[in-house]
Amino acid sequence: MGFEDQSWERRKYIIGLTMDGVSIKFAELQERFGVGKAAVYNDLKFLRMIGIDVRSVRGVINSTASLADRIIREITFPPEYRDAGVSILSYFARVIDEKCPEAGARVTIVQQGDTVRLHIESAKGHREIIERTLSDYGKVVKGQLLPAQFLSSPVAATDLNNKLEIARLELRLKEQSFLAYQSQSDQRVNKLEERVTQLMSLVGSQFSTVQTLSQALSGMATAERISPAVARALETISKLASAEYSESSEELLKRSLLLVREQNIGLFKRIRESASVLAHSVAGNLATPWVLAVINAFPK
Repeated sequence: MGFEDQSWERRKYIIGLTMDGVSIKFAELQERFGVGKAAVYNDLKFLRMIGIDVRSVRGVINSTASLADRIIREITFPPEYRDAGVSILSYFARVIDEKCPEAGARVTIVQQGDTVRLHIESAKGHREIIERTLSDYGKVVKGQLLPAQFLSSPVAATDLNNKLEIARLELRLKEQSFLAYQSQSDQRVNKLEERVTQLMSLVGSQFSTVQTLSQALSGMATAERISPAVARALETISKLASAEYSESSEELLKRSLLLVREQNIGLFKRIRESASVLAHSVAGNLATPWVLAVINAFPK
C-alpha cells in the first residue's frame, strides 16, 4: 500500500470510530499503521479542513460531535454558481423543520471561497430520516420530484417552488453579468439554460447519500440492461477505483472508459457525473484521487 493510500485508510479509520463516539489513542494508530505522531497530527489537520470535528487531548483522539448525528455535504462551485447554490443549501434548514421538526436539527453553512459545506447536526437516532429527507430534497432540486410530492403542506410546497425559481433567476442574473465581460453574447441564451441545469444537477446530486465510486458504478450496472462487454468494463473500473496508481492501471482505466463511451454514451455520461460529484465531496477526499482525476479529464 502506497503512502497516499495509507493516509486515506488512516483517515477513514479515524472518522469511522470517532463518529461512533469511540476514542482512539495516538499509540494505537501509530502501532496499527506504523507511523509517527507527525503523520497522525497531519491526519487530524486534514479532517478538520474538510469539516470533521476531531480533537486530540493528552494523546487521545475523539469527536465533539460524538453525542450527535452529523451529516456533512461539501460542494465547490464555479464562481457564477456560488450565490444561487448557497441559497439552495441554506433553504434546507426550513425544509428539515417542515419535514421532521422532532429531529431538532441544527443546519449551518460554512463557506471558504467557492467551497461551501453544509453541516447538519441532530440528536442521536434521527440520522436516517435526515439523510432520506436530504436525498429527496436533492430530487426536488434536480426536477425529479415535485415540491407538492415532497412536502405535505401546500404552503410549504409553494414556498419551496418559489425558492427554487428565485435561485434560477439569481443564477441567470449572475451569468448575464459574468458573460458581459466575454465575447460569447451569441451563445448567451443557450448557455444560461445550460448553467441552470448544471447547477441543479450539481447541488441535487450532492444531496444524495454520499457513496463510493464503486457503489455508484454498481448501482448503474443494476439499473439498466447493458452488454457483457460494458459490464466487464464497469467491473474493471470499479476494481481500479480502490487500487493504487500505476501506469498500467491508468491505461487499463482509459481503455475501459473508452469502451463504455463507444458502446453506451448515456452510461458514460453518468459515470462522469458521479466522478464530478465525488470529486467535490467529502467522499471524494477519501476516494482514490487518481481514478477521479482520470475520469474527469477523459474526453467527452
